[in-house]
Parts: sequence; structure tokens; C-alpha cells
Amino acid sequence: MLYIVYAESANYCGYGQHFVVEADDEVEAEDSVAEASEEYFCEQDRDQLEEEDHDLEGMTFATTISVEPFDASHDSWKYYQDPSQAEFYIRVNFK
Repeated sequence: MLYIVYAESANYCGYGQHFVVEADDEVEAEDSVAEASEEYFCEQDRDQLEEEDHDLEGMTFATTISVEPFDASHDSWKYYQDPSQAEFYIRVNFK
């Protein structure tokens, strides 16, 4: 089953990122996206955090805001299906 996970930076305000994941349930979906969202927000925030002299070792970079089943009935499905919007939906755990 597909899920859409929305995560935001744990360190700064602003727009987050959507991740689309194949999983058996919401818990597995959130767990599967955890590493990808940490990597994404580490990359996004790294320069600013280093500029502010933060020690990045052991720091949390992402926080999960929502996990929802994702199919044609979801409001964002039409955007996910649009190839020009693909960069806004990071795919995780696809087999």
C-alpha cells in the first residue's frame, strides 16, 4: 500500500517535503521514511546550521507531521501523477 508522509525541518520553520512510501501500515511507512527525511533536511539545513556553529553530530534534522494512505482519492494524487511535479514527491521503499 502507498502512504504519503509529510515531514518538516526539526530546526527551522518553512515548507516541508512529501515522501511517498510503499509500506504495510502507517507505522512502517513512518519508519521507512525516517532516514530519507533526516538526510533530506540535513542537506537542506547543513550550511545554515554550520554557519550558526551547531554541532551536527547526533542532531535531529526532521520531524514527521503526517502519515496518510495515498491513492487516487487523495487530494495530492493528481500532482503525484504529473511528471512535472515528480521532484516534490520523494519515493521511498519502492520494490
